[in-house]
Amino acid sequence: MGLLRSVALVALVGGCNLLNGSSSLEVVGENAPCVGCDPRDGGGGGAEGGDGLSIVAPPSVAVARGSSIAIVATSEGAAEIMASAIAGVTVVAGAVESGRSTITISPSAAAAIGPVVLEIRARAGDREASQTVSVNILEEGALDESFGDAGIARVDLGGASDVAEAVFVDPDGKIVVAGSNGAAFVAARLDASGKLDPTFGEGGRAIVEFGGPATARAIARDGFGRYVLFGDASNDIAIARLLANGTLDTTFAGAGKRTDDISNGADVGYAVALAPAGQIYGAGFRFAAGPGQDLLVVRYTAGGAPDPSWAFNGRFILDFANAADRVHAMAVQPDGKVVVAGHANVGGPDGIDTMVARLDVNGTPDPSFAGNDGVNVEAFGGDDRAFALALQPDGKIVTAGQGGNPRRAAFLRLDANGTRDATFDGDGKATHAVGGTEDVARGLVLAPGVGFLAVGSARTGATTDAFLLSLTDAGALDATGKRGARTFDWAPGANDGATAVARAPDGRLVVVGNAGADVVVMRVWP
Repeated sequence: MGLLRSVALVALVGGCNLLNGSSSLEVVGENAPCVGCDPRDGGGGGAEGGDGLSIVAPPSVAVARGSSIAIVATSEGAAEIMASAIAGVTVVAGAVESGRSTITISPSAAAAIGPVVLEIRARAGDREASQTVSVNILEEGALDESFGDAGIARVDLGGASDVAEAVFVDPDGKIVVAGSNGAAFVAARLDASGKLDPTFGEGGRAIVEFGGPATARAIARDGFGRYVLFGDASNDIAIARLLANGTLDTTFAGAGKRTDDISNGADVGYAVALAPAGQIYGAGFRFAAGPGQDLLVVRYTAGGAPDPSWAFNGRFILDFANAADRVHAMAVQPDGKVVVAGHANVGGPDGIDTMVARLDVNGTPDPSFAGNDGVNVEAFGGDDRAFALALQPDGKIVTAGQGGNPRRAAFLRLDANGTRDATFDGDGKATHAVGGTEDVARGLVLAPGVGFLAVGSARTGATTDAFLLSLTDAGALDATGKRGARTFDWAPGANDGATAVARAPDGRLVVVGNAGADVVVMRVWP
C-alpha cells in the first residue's frame, strides 16, 4: 500500500477530540464532539509498533463525495506521518509540526461509495507504527449520520407546542435554533453532535420573556459572539440580544430586550441582519389602518435604540395601494445597502406577487435598483411570495418562496441592478414541484460549487412533509447522488415542515423545522 507525504497545510473540518496521552489521531473541531466519525463506534482504536511508537485513531470516519474531512495524527517524537492512497480520493498529509500532521480526505465524484481503508503510518528513525481507519464514502447530499440519531435531532424548547423559525451555525460548529415555546423567545444551542449545550443558558436553552406570547423568527450573530433575536411579542415587534453564554446582554436597550409598537394593529417581525458598522436591521410588516399590511424595516443602534439617522427616525414603511405587503427576508450588502424580499399587491391580475426592494444606506429606496423606485415585483402566475433571500458573492440576489398555479417552490434571481438574470432558468425565474398539491420554500442557502439548497414544506395529502430541494447555479434540479427533491415525514400523521437552513463552516448544511409540536434539526452533506 503506497503512502503519501506532503508539506501542504490544509483546512480543518469537523471534530472529535480523541487525545490519549502523548499520541493520538483526532477529527478536529474546537471544543466539538465527534463530527464525521461514528460515535457508535466508541472512543477510538489504536496501534503500537513493537518499539513503543503508537497512533490512536477513531475506528471510522464518514465523508460525502465532493466534500472534505480532516483528521489530525499526533505521535510524540515522530519525524514523519504518512497516509495511504485511495482510488478516487485526494489524501493530503501535512507537514509534521510538534508531532502533529493534518490529513485531509476529499472524495471526488468518481470515488466508489462505501467503506475503504486508510492506513496512517508514523515514523521516528527506525521506529514505525501504523493505524487503519475505515473511511465510509457517502453519496452527495446524504444525511450526516454522526449527528443526532442518524442525522436528525429532536429538540425540546420547553413548551407544549414548540416552534423553530431560524437557525445559525457558529464558527465552532455549534448550532443555535431560534423560535418559541408558545409563550416566549427561545434560543437553543446544540453541540456539533446534536445534543443540547449545557454551557448555554439553562441546560442549553435561553428563554426571553416579554410578558405575553412571543416568537423569535430570526437570528444573527455579531462579531462579539452575541446573538440577536428578532420577532414579535403581544402584537409589537420585539428584539433581544444574548451573550455567548445565553444570558441577556444588559448593555443592549437597558435590559437586553425591547418591544416597539409601530401601528395600532399587529406588528410582526420576520427578519434580522447586521450592518458592517454594528447597527441592527429588523424587517417584517405592520397592519395598516385599512384592510392591508405595509412593508416595515427598522434600524437600531448597536446599543439597541432606534437609529434616528436612518430613514424616518429609524423606520421605513412602504404601502402598495393599501394591500397585503410583507417583508419575510433581508440581507445587508457589503456596501451597506439593505435588500428585502417578500410580497406585494400592486393590483396585478394575479393579486399577490413576489417583491424585492433595495434601500440605500440612508434608508431611502435605491434609485439604481430595478428602475427608479428601488422595487421589483415579479409574477409567477398565482399567489406568489418570497420567504427567503440569499446574496451571491457577485452581487446577484436569489429568493425562494412559492409561486404559480398550482403552487410550487418558486425561485427568482436578479442581477445586482435589480433586473431578472436571464442565465437563471432562461428568464430569471424557476418553479419546481416537490410533493403533491402545494409546495412552499421557506429557507435558502448558497452551496458553493454546487448551487443552492432550499427547504420548506410539501403537501402530500391531508398533511405536509418537510422537503430539501437542490438546485444548480442555473436554477435546474440537481439530482446528483442523494440531492434532488426529497421529502421527509418527520412525524407521520402530523404536519411537518422545514423553516430554515444554514451552512456550517465545514460546508455541511443544517436544516431546522417542525414536526407536529416538536422541533427537528437535521444535518446533511452538501
